[in-house]
Amino acid sequence: MKKAKKFKVISAISVFVIIFIMIPLVAVTTSALDICITPNSGSCGENLSWNLDDSGILTISGTGEMDDNPRFMGYPMFIVIESGVTSIGEDAFDNWSQLTDVSIPDTVTSIGASAFKGCSSLTNVTIPDSVRTIEHSAFADCSSLVSVNIPNGVTALNPYTFWNCSALASINIPDSVINIKNSAFARCSNLTDVTIPDSVTTIEYYAFGACDSLVDIIIPNSVKNIGNLAFADCYNLKSISIPNKVTSIGISTFANCSNLESVILSDSITSIGGSAFSGCTNIENVYYCGTKEKWETISIESDNESLINSKITFDYNIKSAQITEDEQNKPKVIQGSNCGASLTGSIGIVLITTLSTSFVIRKKKDQC
Repeated sequence: MKKAKKFKVISAISVFVIIFIMIPLVAVTTSALDICITPNSGSCGENLSWNLDDSGILTISGTGEMDDNPRFMGYPMFIVIESGVTSIGEDAFDNWSQLTDVSIPDTVTSIGASAFKGCSSLTNVTIPDSVRTIEHSAFADCSSLVSVNIPNGVTALNPYTFWNCSALASINIPDSVINIKNSAFARCSNLTDVTIPDSVTTIEYYAFGACDSLVDIIIPNSVKNIGNLAFADCYNLKSISIPNKVTSIGISTFANCSNLESVILSDSITSIGGSAFSGCTNIENVYYCGTKEKWETISIESDNESLINSKITFDYNIKSAQITEDEQNKPKVIQGSNCGASLTGSIGIVLITTLSTSFVIRKKKDQC
């Protein structure tokens, strides 16, 4: 009898201990569940808030700047940024692979670094003219991006801005841009149409590298500096004209442009870097604006045999001219600016078939 009583007492104590232990566990579990509930609204700036509605639209409203790395919940397909927001924060929508549409108001003046990086379903973006700064990698890896406007007021295209936007077919750079920085359009493999305005003075390292659908590009006379590898791996580039203000061509600038056929060089060129034209196995003609004697003073570094062994035309000069067409409406002559200026018509750059009356044709290897 005593043993039975003793057993009952122990059982009662055990139950009490179990209940005592479980109470905090239940409390902790409940608290954890509360934390795991995904909110559908929050703050993303000192005076900005966000709300995700049932239809999957994320709306950002308020006034002022957006935080960098804002903590939005979920990955909606649509974003509406309301008037009053003045900036899009760094990494704001980084790798939102489901995002297809975004509305940016004309109160926004800056787009932060990597703001839309990796938004691989984003197809079109309208950037308002109010935007003055687009930071590095802002649209990098947006592999579905077909078109984008760059507002007039942006002065620099920062590094990797459109890196690997493999569906981007054309881009119009406004005449406010001065600098196209390194890798800004690199690996835009579908890019065929680029307009560089007369305001641009510098094209940096690998700026258009591996744009392997690019057939022709006009480098305006305003450009003074072209960086190493700036047009490397542009396999389909047919013709290039180096402007008057450029004095040196950097290392591997046109490396592996295997379909490059003609090159126009101004007489301001004093040096051509190593491998500047390596892999350019199809160069047929080099049109040099200076004399044969001046050509021989140019410092040409190694691995440029495809350039120096091509047919070289000295004292090249084309002023006054125009486009003429044959009976098949194919252009036969394109002329139009001083030597070293870019040559173009409605169908792009083509090989010049009529030259200045003053010229000497030689192969560099025969002169050594």
